[in-house]
Amino acid sequence: MSSKISACGNDCTACPRYIATQSGNPEELEMVAELWYRCGWRDKVISNKDIACKGCKAASVCRYHIIECVSEKKLASCALCLEYPCDKINQAFETSDKFERTIEEVCSISEVHKLKKAFLNKQKNLQLMTVQTKK
Repeated sequence: MSSKISACGNDCTACPRYIATQSGNPEELEMVAELWYRCGWRDKVISNKDIACKGCKAASVCRYHIIECVSEKKLASCALCLEYPCDKINQAFETSDKFERTIEEVCSISEVHKLKKAFLNKQKNLQLMTVQTKK
């Protein structure tokens, strides 16, 4: 499966939430909800309906307000923005770095590898996109 990189640089094709939603398997979504709670990304285990990936779009809640920003600028990604890197994306990078320590403490080795590929390579993914768009 080829990568599908979000506006902030997450790799959707590696994301357990995206994968579980695409599979349509309710047990997988339940496991994701439990994982998100364990990682501290949710304050409780939420329903399958609420954990399912709805994609990044203007109506989505983005903790960094990146979706709103790229939507306003009519861009697919931060990598295409003339202001990249900005305070918003730098905050996303910093927060991801903090998540790395947490997931290493509460997740299995397999989960850590999956979450790192999905969420902790934002900057690298965006830099690759930036280089590719300049060619």
